[in-house]
Amino acid sequence: MDEVIEAARQNVIHTYLDLARTLPEAVLSHTEGFWSCQSKVPIVLANFAIGFDSDNLEATISALEINAAIRPSYRVFVVTGDRPSDLAVHLESGRFQKRSQLSELICENVRVEAPLELVEYSDRSSRMRIAKFMIGNFFWRRDAASRDRIIEATARSTHRLLCFEGTRGPIAAVMLTESDHTLGLYNLCVDPLHRRKGIGTQIFLACATRASMDGKRLVLQTEDVLKPWYLRCGCKEFGEVCSFAYRNEARV
Repeated sequence: MDEVIEAARQNVIHTYLDLARTLPEAVLSHTEGFWSCQSKVPIVLANFAIGFDSDNLEATISALEINAAIRPSYRVFVVTGDRPSDLAVHLESGRFQKRSQLSELICENVRVEAPLELVEYSDRSSRMRIAKFMIGNFFWRRDAASRDRIIEATARSTHRLLCFEGTRGPIAAVMLTESDHTLGLYNLCVDPLHRRKGIGTQIFLACATRASMDGKRLVLQTEDVLKPWYLRCGCKEFGEVCSFAYRNEARV
């Protein structure tokens, strides 16, 4: 299980850092045992800390407080397998508050006959179109400027964008991120007009089949409301990803 935890942890880190690297205004650095992304642009994708592997808890907490105090959108992502293992406890007992908690799930050795055919795009215009569809489903509450930056980052990233096309455009889409022995599933979404038809299940099984054929594990993070559905699809829970914000900040 330790191997699974570390592989999934590295996939999450890789996913966030690759997206951040596409933003020209974002500055990435590695200090005090974690990765930090900072920017004057007030979106979480450009202001976060991740990948903790620290032997000096006091220095790590101090650095996080300095970064977060001057950046209202700054988020600290703590993933199962981070060191120290009780980092989340220290954050909450200090100047940070938990903002979200996602369950980490894994799916292994799943193969279905004739899985749903997904189209993968590499050209910029198609990737922008698919990214816009994804972000419109996941971040519809964000302001237009923030959504545009997330769309741009998603389209410019190295992550794989796959789509189930209809006659009038995307019906469903998913983003896959590859790291050692692991395939990460992100942003699986289905157009509201086509939900409850089994399309999401078919896309998930197609991705799980692809991972198995490549000799990889499929990992993902999900909110509690969708966890029963993923468990029915054959996933198992093994960890969590929590985000923390500086106390007394305005919601962004």
